[in-house]
Amino acid sequence: MPPAKFQQEPPRTPRNSFTADRALASIVKRRCGSDAPSVHRDLEAFGKLLQSPEVEQFSRDGNTNLPVLRQYSQWGERIDRIDTAHGWKCLKDLSATEGLIATGYERANKNSSTPRVHQFCKIFLFSPKSAMVSCPLAMTDGATRVFELLGDSPDPTTQSLKREFYPRLLSRDPRKFITSGQWMTEKPGGSDVGMTETIAIQNKAQPAENSFSIHGQKWFSSATDSDITFLLAREAVTDVIAANATKKSFQDKDGNQFAHGSRGLSLFFAQVWVNDPQASGDLETMHHHAHRSVQKLNGIRVVGLKDKFGTKSLPTAELELDGMQAHRFGDPLKGIKAVSTMLNITRIHAAVGSVGAFRHCLYLAKDFANKRIAFGKPLAQQPLQARVLADLEVTCTALTHACFFVVDLLGQTESEKNPSQDTQVLLRFLTPVLKAWGSKTSVAAISECMEALGGVGYIEGTGIGLALRDTQVNAIWEGATNVMSLDVLRVLAETKGDAARIFHQGMSKILNTHSIPTNHPLAASKKRIEEKLSSFARLCKEAVVNQVASRTLLNLMGTILASVLLVEEALYSGKTADMEIARRWVLCCSSSGALFGVSSDSEHSMDSIDVDSCIAFEAKL
Repeated sequence: MPPAKFQQEPPRTPRNSFTADRALASIVKRRCGSDAPSVHRDLEAFGKLLQSPEVEQFSRDGNTNLPVLRQYSQWGERIDRIDTAHGWKCLKDLSATEGLIATGYERANKNSSTPRVHQFCKIFLFSPKSAMVSCPLAMTDGATRVFELLGDSPDPTTQSLKREFYPRLLSRDPRKFITSGQWMTEKPGGSDVGMTETIAIQNKAQPAENSFSIHGQKWFSSATDSDITFLLAREAVTDVIAANATKKSFQDKDGNQFAHGSRGLSLFFAQVWVNDPQASGDLETMHHHAHRSVQKLNGIRVVGLKDKFGTKSLPTAELELDGMQAHRFGDPLKGIKAVSTMLNITRIHAAVGSVGAFRHCLYLAKDFANKRIAFGKPLAQQPLQARVLADLEVTCTALTHACFFVVDLLGQTESEKNPSQDTQVLLRFLTPVLKAWGSKTSVAAISECMEALGGVGYIEGTGIGLALRDTQVNAIWEGATNVMSLDVLRVLAETKGDAARIFHQGMSKILNTHSIPTNHPLAASKKRIEEKLSSFARLCKEAVVNQVASRTLLNLMGTILASVLLVEEALYSGKTADMEIARRWVLCCSSSGALFGVSSDSEHSMDSIDVDSCIAFEAKL
């Protein structure tokens, strides 16, 4: 039998992941104002760099040579070393050089939205190639913001910590750059941090130094190889009246008094690694990748690395804290309030990273459709496949615009001297929506991208399986969908319903910025959005009374947000493809529940393959 001669040309991502993304380029142009040209140039260079063989090798190495825990040396000494791949370390270095944290804080002489939009564009592009370095970057971003907000405390120790560590979190020099962990989860509770068992006892020999000894377990600590960490612990209270403020308190065997529940928690800062006085070597002269060889863990024992469904390149461990030296950050017993800053930022990272992975997989699905011949013609010319790819493009564009609307709000609240109360409330209201709805929709979409490649999509080498597993965590990490849905209700309660008014008015204002005549292609879309907005207030009231409706409310908010933004984009650009994307999303995709290629509107079902090709491949109608 003669050997098979057929060789399928493999799908490839574009040579530049930024310039290939029309939505991202438009977002930069519209949201960065006069800074847009310089931001565009930087992202164009970064998009090209990410497609280089060097970065491809770093990513491949990070995803292949997984973290390994060495608990003991060859002499039986407890060392708890976590070895990570060379590629993982190089990707961390790249994130420093490219300013993936620093960019978000370089606000001088820039529009209020620019730093965060610029930064998150880089995160969006970097995430699919990052071998999950994006995870410690998310927590590092949150830690940086905590330093910025709380580091100027009257407490001299806190001020000293800010002077030492804040510049390193923002450094573009890989030799100085550090990353941060964020340790919250314990065996009794994940999202219910009020169940935290870890305790913090002030070191009586150093009362003026705000010094504490931490004891307990952290069941799930991501990015365990980070240099520093923030964590929640139950602070011992010397004032019995303060401990009884919650009407529930307890004592340990040494007589230390603790308050039960979330009101007993404080936020603490700690170095994960400290210099080992018994080791020889100079940190100043040795290569930064070798620093761990002359350091030891700070009162920490690594119980083991977690065997996870995905994110296997990311070292996630269970830890025992036995005398870890730490410092309280912020006011005592106000840990929940202090850590909320970190959580909101990491939740935005989760959504942006998810949609970035979706875009990466969609590039592969569309390129494969152009190259794969089936039944005599390319898949891209098969009506049903073209429909599915068009719906995927519509959804990806919708999610991208929703992400950067929230990122823009974040930038405004951080950069403006006196951000409006409405802007702050809207950011708080939309962050859990974006995190849950954006991440969850992206997971379903990546699965559809895998299916678009047929059997070969299920093969590991395409990278789609890796992206699917790694993205799945974003729907769970920092609060699963139910937790985010209840958080939406919490915002409504905190604002006494005013958040609903702010959202409704904000969306209506954007929708009505441009007049849309009754004969306009988007007239029906505008009417549909107005119908959804009219049902929004009713659903808010229903969800407050019956939390079972909160998921429905969360998803409605996400689809309304994307609908308004896509119509706005179409009216701004005037391009046919943008008009069709907005129309398709509003009239069909926003209501189909991530069932791509399924018609829920008679107008959508009658669209020709030419319309689908216009949406998916920018073909002219």
